Amino acid sequence: MILIFSESQDVSAREVCHWLIRYAVPVIWITEQTVLDVLNLRPTGSSLIAVDGKPIRLNEIQAVWFRRTIFRLQNLALKAPDGHFQAGLRHHLDEEIKSIGDFVQRKLLATVPVVLGKKKHAQINKLEILHLAVKHGLKVPPTLLTTQKQALLDFYELHAPLITKSTHHSIMTTEGDATLMAYTESLKAEDLSTLPPTFFPSLFQKQIEKWIEVRSFYVDSQFYSMAIFSQADAQTAIDFRKYNEEKPNRVVPFQLPDDITQKLHRLMVELDMDTGSIDLLVTPSRTYYFLEVNPEGQFGMVSYPCNYYLEEKIAQYLVQKSVSSPQRPPILA
Repeated sequence: MILIFSESQDVSAREVCHWLIRYAVPVIWITEQTVLDVLNLRPTGSSLIAVDGKPIRLNEIQAVWFRRTIFRLQNLALKAPDGHFQAGLRHHLDEEIKSIGDFVQRKLLATVPVVLGKKKHAQINKLEILHLAVKHGLKVPPTLLTTQKQALLDFYELHAPLITKSTHHSIMTTEGDATLMAYTESLKAEDLSTLPPTFFPSLFQKQIEKWIEVRSFYVDSQFYSMAIFSQADAQTAIDFRKYNEEKPNRVVPFQLPDDITQKLHRLMVELDMDTGSIDLLVTPSRTYYFLEVNPEGQFGMVSYPCNYYLEEKIAQYLVQKSVSSPQRPPILA
């Protein structure tokens, strides 16, 4: 039995499920629509949970992929009238449910033979990752997080042109029929003049001249990389996610230099990330700059155009120690 945790709209998770079904491996895809319930939990023995009413013993699970964690136990707390005491009671019961869910996740991590998508990285942010990247010998763009206009002006004087982007994750929301998303944007001199003396903590970086961008998907200590010629189009030059649907960027399979892969691997080991989408850029002089890593980033955009078949590789990774697969697939090189 294999469990996959991700949202129902995750195309990559769906494709991995298809490969597992092809290999005749039992798989359960847990999404935001799945009802999880606790039947019996034993800290040192066999435990039983229910997925949409179906009982499952944790010791029968051979592999788990925390693709995008959707792990919410059903809250069976009694409904109570509004009031200070009742609100406090509901908060207490919510914390009880969260504590039980955390235990189930930790038990899965500790006892299941194959786990992909470790969760230690959940508390690590972009600034810490940049710090660790430098520690492991990777170049990163000069970076400033500030609330002070004067500090930004001084930084601009040294490193212009600049870009600005979110410190955590890019926001995506909807307004009517429109989808709104925050992108990496260039910061112009006229933008600086409109800023107040202090503002919300914001992240700024030197805009590095680029030859290509690289999206590299990391899994099983291997890198599967794609070059993106985003600078050839003004629409995508700053952020390739501003896709030009009429004239898409040229993308090709790409081999990272050995010294870069070694440094990236050491970074991923320290971050305790066994999978993730890494973004880099390469200058015309072939200098490599590390930008960020997203443990839950898209990889279909790398898999399909580069013929990497990453969905199949992940399915194979999940079943390589499984004893329940009647036709265990070979692991691809």
